[in-house]
Amino acid sequence: MNSKPTLSSLRGATSAVLVVALVASLAPPAAFAQPAPAPGPQDDPTYKCGKQTGPVAVNFKPETELKEIIAWVMGFTCRNYILDPRIVSTGKKVTIMAPLKMSQAEAYAVFLAALSTMGLTVVPKGNVSRIVESSTAKSETVPIYKQGVPPNQDQMIRYILRPSNTSTETLRQALDSIRSPAGSVGVAGNLIIITDYASQVRDMMSVARSIDVPGNSDGIYTIPVKHADAA
Repeated sequence: MNSKPTLSSLRGATSAVLVVALVASLAPPAAFAQPAPAPGPQDDPTYKCGKQTGPVAVNFKPETELKEIIAWVMGFTCRNYILDPRIVSTGKKVTIMAPLKMSQAEAYAVFLAALSTMGLTVVPKGNVSRIVESSTAKSETVPIYKQGVPPNQDQMIRYILRPSNTSTETLRQALDSIRSPAGSVGVAGNLIIITDYASQVRDMMSVARSIDVPGNSDGIYTIPVKHADAA
C-alpha cells in the first residue's frame, strides 16, 4: 500500500535542504581548494637566466659563499660555470660592498675581482667557464694577447712581447719583479711570455714601454781635430 508524502514531511525535507545549502555557502572556499604543487628546480632563481639589459644590483651579505656569487653572475652572463669539488670544499667566502647598481661589464669585473681575492680565476672553455686556482692558471689555455693593451680585469691572460731595443733578459728581469704571485714571466728565444692577471699585465706594458726605448748614448760620432795630433 503506497503512502503519499504529507505536507509536514515535505516542509521538513525542504528545511533540511535549506540548512545544507546554508552550511555550504558559509564554508570558506579554501577548504575545498587543492594544495599547490611544490616548486620544482626550474622555479629556483639559481637556475634562471634572464639576460638582463639594465643595471645590475649587488646585494650580498657579509662573507658570501662562492656558489652564491656564481649564481648571481650567471643571472646576467648566461654562461655555464664548472667548479672543482676541491675548491667547493675549501668553503671560500668574500665580502662585497657595492651600494649602487652598475652595468653588466662593471658587475662582471667585480665578480673577477672577488675571485682574485679568493685566489681564483676564470678560464673560458667554449661556452663553459671553469673556476680554477690562480696559481695553476699558467698551465691552462687562457686568452692570448700579442699586441695592444689588455682589459683592466682580474682575469688570467697570456701576453707575448717582443722587445725592440732592450735585451730580452733585461726586460724579463724588470717585468718579473712586478708580476703577481700567481703570474709568471718566461723567455722563448727573443720573445717574453707573460702569464698573469690582465690588470697586472697592463702595468707591465707601461713599464716595458718606458724601458724598451732606443738608447741615447749609442752611436758613432766624428770629432774633427784642427791643431793637435788625432792620436
